[in-house]
Amino acid sequence: MSEDNLEEARKRLVELKKTIKSSHEQAERETGIVRLNPSVHSAKIKFFKRMNETIKEKFRVCQIKNLPLSLGKDVPAVGGATAGTELHSKLNEAINDPRSPHSDKAALAVIKAVAKDEDTVVKDIEFLEAEFPLYGYMSDEQNSFLWSGKADAIALFDGNYVIVEWKLIDPLEYWEKNSLAYGAHLHQCLIYCQLLKLHLKLKELPYILIVLISPVTGHDIYPSLFKEFPKECTEHLAAYTWSCNKSKIEITVNKDLVKDPDMKNLDVVKVKDLFKDDITVRQLLDALGLESKTLKIGN
Repeated sequence: MSEDNLEEARKRLVELKKTIKSSHEQAERETGIVRLNPSVHSAKIKFFKRMNETIKEKFRVCQIKNLPLSLGKDVPAVGGATAGTELHSKLNEAINDPRSPHSDKAALAVIKAVAKDEDTVVKDIEFLEAEFPLYGYMSDEQNSFLWSGKADAIALFDGNYVIVEWKLIDPLEYWEKNSLAYGAHLHQCLIYCQLLKLHLKLKELPYILIVLISPVTGHDIYPSLFKEFPKECTEHLAAYTWSCNKSKIEITVNKDLVKDPDMKNLDVVKVKDLFKDDITVRQLLDALGLESKTLKIGN
């Protein structure tokens, strides 16, 4: 990794954060759109809610696991008072302002071990930004959604961006027994990967790094790197239309419902001139992909 690549990556993220802040504020004011958070709603990607053991096994094959890295006994234990959200906060401070005299020693030790330990799977990884906001529109033929959330951190490793996820959890139980490990937790990271790829116009999805921090010992951390992902997951992500701005959804209706199938500039055509006179409201709703909806006249 060259210094120029590192500085360019930092610069791109700084500029992106400014752009996202402005654009996202505008997006949040929009009405009539379903808002989703990757940490909560990853099953909205149709395929993701139908995970099976075959796909989970493919995730395992992609996984580059680390033996435990020890912070050393001279470092304050991670856990206890720093558990949960407070640990995330301390890691955020250590990444965004590592030279601050107020940065937590345990958090700094975690970051140093992941990046510099001789046995780490991500030797010389550079942590660029923490709590990085990402958003984007996802559309299919019928619906449009607004994804919005914050990735725990973004890093650079071997010339590739990395979505980082911290987890204070028993590492000996997590990968083997936690049903979310190869499911929802990786899927939320994949959505953040897709959003970062969208905004930075990357050719490939970023890597994923999940760092397990033992709440039992307080000194052992277990990084796992994913450079590749099951094609079933990436293909279903790519099947949607992704955009930084809200896009129009094109709807195709049966030509038997319209008066003139060759009519152009349909956005400005009056409904009475487009559809045949004997079309019912039910037929119209079905044609627009609203089969589950009924029409009600309001006040």
